[in-house]
Amino acid sequence: MRVSLLGFVLVVCVVRQSWGYKELSMENDELCSPINKKRRVRLDKGHRSGLVVRQFRLQDHSLDWTRNFKCRFEVTPSSSREGVIAVIQHLSFRKNASTDECVDYVQFTRKDGSSSQKYCGRFNAALYMDHNFVNTADPISSGTAFVDDSGELEVAISVSREHLENDEEMDLSIVFTAFRHCSQVLKRDTSYRPCSEKRREYCIYSGFFMDSFVNCPFPDCEDEQGCSQTPIEVVNVYYGNKVLIGAVSSVFVVFALFILCLWICKSYKIFCWSQSFANPASSSQNPSDAPRVIELNEQTGSRASAPPPNASSANQIEADKDLPPSYESLFPSR
Repeated sequence: MRVSLLGFVLVVCVVRQSWGYKELSMENDELCSPINKKRRVRLDKGHRSGLVVRQFRLQDHSLDWTRNFKCRFEVTPSSSREGVIAVIQHLSFRKNASTDECVDYVQFTRKDGSSSQKYCGRFNAALYMDHNFVNTADPISSGTAFVDDSGELEVAISVSREHLENDEEMDLSIVFTAFRHCSQVLKRDTSYRPCSEKRREYCIYSGFFMDSFVNCPFPDCEDEQGCSQTPIEVVNVYYGNKVLIGAVSSVFVVFALFILCLWICKSYKIFCWSQSFANPASSSQNPSDAPRVIELNEQTGSRASAPPPNASSANQIEADKDLPPSYESLFPSR
């Protein structure tokens, strides 16, 4: 019982840690509307101020669609004093080899109308945000990050209707993080930390540091203590949730079966609840069984008291049976 409860508490703690990010897929109607209506996703505070957007079914794009897939949504923070940082964790979208134009793309737009480039091709944050590849003149825009200080970041995702070739694959993972300017939060809220000790502009929730996701827009993946020293692990949130749900379900099922077994044993008085287990001495001397034993002993005793016939008497009996009747018994008058 104690072991089951301990395991249940441990699984609950693991699940609570996995709830730090809000998670949505491109196939979710909450994020991408089938009628091209722009959705709005609002970030919460603290450990819920992060959002992970992924795709799962686009990899099965083996047939031509009737039209291109268009998805438009807007990410906003919980407060008007906060901004939003978008960092593409890894991307695998098609690009025209001859024209170098994007067949599929992701694009960010700020509230003032300024937009990012169209991201396509194949890359990940750990590589593109390394200091060896980042443009020092514009380190943020040259990486995979995009920042909107006003807090209304619009995202456009486009996937061509043309099917994937055998050597093509499609993947996408973007992390959105609400931030506050460090001058407004450091002295009042210790749960926020600056992205960089050198550039103390953006402060994010402290729980997002060293969590295998790049949240800050600066080079060298500073919230993960470097891109090259600590490789960023690509975490599959979808399958991670399935594993967690399966683990929690297994714990509940095992706990329910354990309670059911206890109830059955107690109801039918078996194992620990049986009378023989509780008092074996008294059960061996059951009064209801005593008369039967005595009666059996009496009967067997009476039979044993009769002496068995000896050999001579047995022979005499057999001899008497073989002799003919006497003459006097047959002719009494003579």
